[in-house]
Amino acid sequence: PAAAPATPGAHIPSPKAGLWKSVTTSPGVKFLPGEACMDGGPFNPAGEEGCGAFAVTRGPGGAVVFDGVCVNNGVSAKSHVVMKGDYARAYVTDTTTTVSNPGIPDVTTTSHTSWTWAGKCPRG
Repeated sequence: PAAAPATPGAHIPSPKAGLWKSVTTSPGVKFLPGEACMDGGPFNPAGEEGCGAFAVTRGPGGAVVFDGVCVNNGVSAKSHVVMKGDYARAYVTDTTTTVSNPGIPDVTTTSHTSWTWAGKCPRG
């Protein structure tokens, strides 16, 4: 995937290629564990449909911070994502998203996701 534009001094993490397992928590929501096969390329939050470029900065403790907006069908989602970890064995993301839909109050959600490398991706 193409890299999001980076602010000087900000390095966009590239998780180790392979299968990553995730556990997400969010107030009032029950998530099932997830998994994703990653190709070893840098994260690109702007790669989703309707997303513009995300600003990438360095946060406290070596965290990488992504800030940006995605718009689909007139609904905008402003996201602030803080990531930290070694990206070879484990990392975490803390996400705050505010969804704005014309005519109704904005809704803000928060989530925390722990990612753990689980090995090679299954063939298929």
